Parts: sequence; C-alpha cells; structure tokens
Amino acid sequence: MDLVKGLMSSRLKSVNLDDSDIKDYEAKLDSTLKQFGYPNALHDFVASDMFYWEIRMGRWLAEIYNETDPAFDSISPMNMRAIVELGLAGSEDERRSGIMFTELIDRNWPELNFPGINNRNNLYKQSTVLHKSLTEAKSQAAAAPPWIGRAGDNQDHPLSAGPLLIESNNHAVDCPRGEIKIPAEELGVGAFARREMTWSDEDSSVLTFSLRSNYVNSRGTDYMRFEVEVNGHTLVAHKIGFDSDTTYWAVYGLRPGDRVSLGVRSLRTVTTESWSRASRCFITVLDSATEYWERRGSLDLGYATTSAAALPGESLRG
Repeated sequence: MDLVKGLMSSRLKSVNLDDSDIKDYEAKLDSTLKQFGYPNALHDFVASDMFYWEIRMGRWLAEIYNETDPAFDSISPMNMRAIVELGLAGSEDERRSGIMFTELIDRNWPELNFPGINNRNNLYKQSTVLHKSLTEAKSQAAAAPPWIGRAGDNQDHPLSAGPLLIESNNHAVDCPRGEIKIPAEELGVGAFARREMTWSDEDSSVLTFSLRSNYVNSRGTDYMRFEVEVNGHTLVAHKIGFDSDTTYWAVYGLRPGDRVSLGVRSLRTVTTESWSRASRCFITVLDSATEYWERRGSLDLGYATTSAAALPGESLRG
C-alpha cells in the first residue's frame, strides 16, 4: 500500500497543485483503494503489483480499444482478478518481460508472433531474448560488489531532484526526479544538461548511485555521453547506446566544498526529438557503504563502476 501511495505522491510532486488539491487527490485515492478491496487480503499478492495490472494496464487497454479498428475482435485478459492472478503467478522477471502475452499468442495464434517490428527476429523470439537479458541483468546486479551501496532511492537528493541546468546558457529546465536528458530545443554539439551539488557531507567522502539508459544502438555510441564532473573536470563518462544494463558507480575521495555534477552531453549535431529521448538517463542515488572506504583510510579522488562502457576522464579532456 505504501508503494501505491508513494507512486501517487511522486506524480503529484511533478505538477503545480495547491495543498488542498493534493489532499483531495489523496482522499480520492484512499476511497478508490477501499472500493477495490486493496486494504483487504489480496491473496498474498503485493498491492503495487495488483495496482499496476488493474489500474495502469486497465487504462492502457481502454485506449487500445478506443483507437483500434472495430473490425478486429479483441480479447482483454484484464477483465477479472482470476486472470490477473495468473499473470502475477510468474517470477518478477517473467512479469516484467510480458512473456505471458507472447506465450498466449504463440499458443493460440502463432502467426501473429511471426513478423518483427524493426527487427529480423519475430515477436516471440524477441520476447524470449528480452526475458534472458533481464534474467542476466538481475544476476549481474545481485553479484555487484558490496562497496556499491545499499538499495534505496533517495529521491530528495540534489543529484536526483530539482531542475536541470543547461551548461551553454545556465538555463534551468524541468525534468522528472531521477531522470536526466537534453531537451530537444537544447540539442547541439557540446550541449550539457546536468544536476549539480556542493559536497557537504563531513562523515562520508563517497557518492554511490546506479545508472540506466534504455537507448541501445551499437552505431550510435558516439552521439551522447553520460558524465560525472568534479570541480568542473570530467572524472569519468559512460557511452550511451553501449547497453541497457543497470550499472553501479562509486565516486570516492570527495571533500566538503567539491562541486559534483551528473549530466548528459551531446557530441554530434543532432536536433530531432528522438535524440532527446535517446539521451535519457535514470539515476538512483544509493546509501553509501561507508565502512568499506573507512577501512581503507583516506583516498584521493577516483571512481569505481560495474560499467563496461566507462571512459576515464583523462582521455576525454585530452
């Protein structure tokens, strides 16, 4: 239940509403949850899982019917909880991959799984490849070194919240929490959108965070780059387009007064909206495992990462 209410809270923070409006929305949410029985037993399912299928997927399917030619028969698996429960019976990786839908199609109308969408593999093959990659990514994350940090999204951290700054004109633009991207109107060679903070933590000298980018294109890795800057110098960068795995980062040796920024830089003359979407990076600031660094004494400024696409700062500035 807390996850569902947290989702609503994060959405309300992204729009400008009066306190009275926010309270009205919260009251409507409570009454809706009670109406659909969320405070009661959900057959041991997590409320946020059920909320995703019934509310989010239910609204999405309503739009599908609204925009689909009525000549086609449509079957909705979202019309009763008995079916939703079957969809929730698989593992988290299976549910995230949407394999239930492709398995149903492959069993009943396999010809619908034949054509690919901008891909030589058919839809069923694409789904199985995605399922495999999700499983491997989860295993990689589970095997991440203990120095990375503890799970937990610090949404109020300055490097996660607040507006983005555009380096060329110091212009501030709005962006959802935990997300960094270059707006389409700001694209161009050298365009740099970042969040910045002054390090003030006297008890820790380590910043830990995770990074994810959904854009993958082996031919497009020289167009956008995620960068970690300290005191105006690029410490390390990540080639966007290299892969879509979640990577884990630790910037160590920080001292009070250091200026730290996380941002995305455009490397080519690209101006279309699609490149703005390709520049999107998702940042989760983690709780640093400070005891690891304390055992090793004072360290000079540096970084560590699980990313295979990381580039050291010296080659960037040189």
